[in-house]
Amino acid sequence: LVSEESTVMDTVDAGKAVDIYSFALTALEIFTCVRPYSDIRLNNAFHLMIRVSGGLRPTIPVASAAAGGDRERRIVPLPVEEIIRASWRKSPAERPPFSFIVEELQTFVVEEQQRGLRRRIMNRNEEEEGEKQGDHSHHDHQHLEEASVEEENEGELELEARRRRKRTDDSAQGVSERKG
Repeated sequence: LVSEESTVMDTVDAGKAVDIYSFALTALEIFTCVRPYSDIRLNNAFHLMIRVSGGLRPTIPVASAAAGGDRERRIVPLPVEEIIRASWRKSPAERPPFSFIVEELQTFVVEEQQRGLRRRIMNRNEEEEGEKQGDHSHHDHQHLEEASVEEENEGELELEARRRRKRTDDSAQGVSERKG
């Protein structure tokens, strides 16, 4: 993985900035299953380092419309793409710290879990409506119970996200106290 700082290590205290840049490239590869810069044809790694120090960044691909739909499906979810782009900013001082990256990723995961839960409930409700069998009052009562379960699950997911953020914050504070 090539970062701009790695081309001038003797003049820049790159430290965590290089790790953050490398994390972004690794995250991109995880989501796309394609090595960053693999579309660039160069003679050697030195030429790539020159281009990166000049501001070259990998392309983040977007898939075409999902099968059977007209809505474009992203390969890299937008919140993750924003983290990636922030993590390879030209100035190392402008890159987010890992504590921020972790918090953003935790929030993204919780939101995805909540979306998945809502989709499952909506699908189940659509299936029940399609059947059009049974007592309507029974279905109304069942829908109220499902809504209550959904709210409870969302609350639990939110609570777990807060706990994770607290542990991350406490861990980061412990590290800075040990350094100080």
